[in-house]
Amino acid sequence: MELSEFRAGILDDVHFNASMNGTSPREEFLALYAGTLVDAEEFEDFEQLAYEGVGFRNRRIQIDGYYYSEFENCLYIIICPFVDSIETQSLTATEAENQFKRARAFVEESRSGFIQKYAEESSPGYGFALDIQKRYMNVTRIKFYILTDMVMSSRIREISSTNIGASVAEYHIWDISRLQGIQES
Repeated sequence: MELSEFRAGILDDVHFNASMNGTSPREEFLALYAGTLVDAEEFEDFEQLAYEGVGFRNRRIQIDGYYYSEFENCLYIIICPFVDSIETQSLTATEAENQFKRARAFVEESRSGFIQKYAEESSPGYGFALDIQKRYMNVTRIKFYILTDMVMSSRIREISSTNIGASVAEYHIWDISRLQGIQES
């Protein structure tokens, strides 16, 4: 099946599920993609949690989900740039970097206490930010994932690991073609 056909089918399913469940297409796409990765054993579990905000020095903060692997002592942070357009768009290296910066900022601002100090306590990310500061401060790895309906640009190469405190931060991109590969295997 051509990628454009596959993508159109996914978007049809996403819009149908969104109308049936009273959710947004973005939430349904994320649920579908994360569910596929759980089934493929890339993720052990997944908790959808949408949070957007502004951090210290007006840094943009955003995450869409997470889970913690006790076995690996690893925190998984997911961000979902969902375009939802008829035409397939490309995820550029610059856009991927910006998405990862937003997710990384969430972790850094949680560890520093910035989110806990300035976010509304009832906001979806507040409790998770508190967990990062208290329960997940000593994780050995943090894996950041982009899950998107875009196609990754061929100019994107492997993204080098970095550090957040003593934790190694890894960066992974799962685009629509990788979703197709998993679902067709």
